[in-house]
Amino acid sequence: MFSRIVRIKFLSVALLLCASHVAFAQGASPTKSTGGDKPTVELKELQLDKARMLLSAYHGVPTKQELVEAFPNARDLMMVLATDAETFELHRQRAVAALGYWPDATVYGLYAKMLRAPETSAGLKHQLISHMVRVFGEAGLEEVASYLKHDDVQYRLTAVQAIGMLDSDAAQKLLSVAAETENNEVVLERIARARQQVR
Repeated sequence: MFSRIVRIKFLSVALLLCASHVAFAQGASPTKSTGGDKPTVELKELQLDKARMLLSAYHGVPTKQELVEAFPNARDLMMVLATDAETFELHRQRAVAALGYWPDATVYGLYAKMLRAPETSAGLKHQLISHMVRVFGEAGLEEVASYLKHDDVQYRLTAVQAIGMLDSDAAQKLLSVAAETENNEVVLERIARARQQVR
């Protein structure tokens, strides 16, 4: 009697093991999720978390080499962080700056769009004015020029400083025109200094 019960239990365990082996052989995996693209989504979130940590470094914006070595899709990650309005401001500003390592039409369009958007923070707009000229040179002047006439004197100062980095006839002309209509002594002094720098 006892041996029959033992045999029945043994057979039951053997059947269960057999069934699980068949299920595993048919594609079920105990370590891999079967939820479609969920593993890819989780991987991207992990990469974004790592990117945020890198962008938090005290020394400022990581170099292009640091970003590329850390992430094979560095540009894409920077684009995600730069375009997400919920991103922490410091991370967003540094992601926007890092996108300057890939100066293509998409990045230019993003910079221009963010400069025009009323919801873009003042701090980020000031940086974008500089990025436009630093990254795109004369091509960025069109977007920056309007800030020479901005009601806020701080924007005018930032625009003058940015344009002053560019040694070109176009930059010289913009500064000359701005000087004719400017009435703030500080801005006029900065324009004169910038015009000397671009000569």
